[in-house]
Amino acid sequence: MLSDNAPPSVGYEEVRESPWLSTPVISRGTLHAAPPMLEKIASTSPQTWRLYPDHMEWFDANETRVIRYETQPQLGALANALRGVVFGDFSIISNDFNVHLEGTPESWRLRLTPATVELSGLLKELEFHGNGTHIEKFIIIEAQGDTTTTVLSYVPLP
Repeated sequence: MLSDNAPPSVGYEEVRESPWLSTPVISRGTLHAAPPMLEKIASTSPQTWRLYPDHMEWFDANETRVIRYETQPQLGALANALRGVVFGDFSIISNDFNVHLEGTPESWRLRLTPATVELSGLLKELEFHGNGTHIEKFIIIEAQGDTTTTVLSYVPLP
C-alpha cells in the first residue's frame, strides 16, 4: 500500500537532538521519492542527500561526497531501511532489522530494531508512524543517544 500511494514529493521538518548539542537543530525541506532513489533537499541549508541501493550522495554548494555502502555497511542498512519503508519494499530491510508492526491500517507504528551486533552499535531503533498509506513521521534513535525526528507534510508542494 505504501509504494502504490506515496506521493513523489512531500515537505518535511526535522529535529535533531543530542546530548552534545546545547539546543536541537531544526531543518526543513522536501523529500522526493523516485524509486530506487530517495532524495532529501534541505531548504534551511544548501544540502542534498540522495540514497540509492548501493551508495549515498551528499552535496552542497561547495562539495560532493559519495559513500559506497560496501565501505560503510551500517550506513547502507540505515539508508536501505528508509528507502524500503518509503517504497514499501520490506525485502531490503529483513536481513538487517527485526520488524515490529502494531496498530491498525488507519493508525500504525512500525519499529525496526537492529538484527546484528554491528548495526546495534550505531542504531537503537527506527520508528515510523503512519495513517493509512501515508508515513507521518519517522524517528531515528542512535545508539549513543542522538535522536532525529522527521515529520512529513502532505500539503501540496508548489
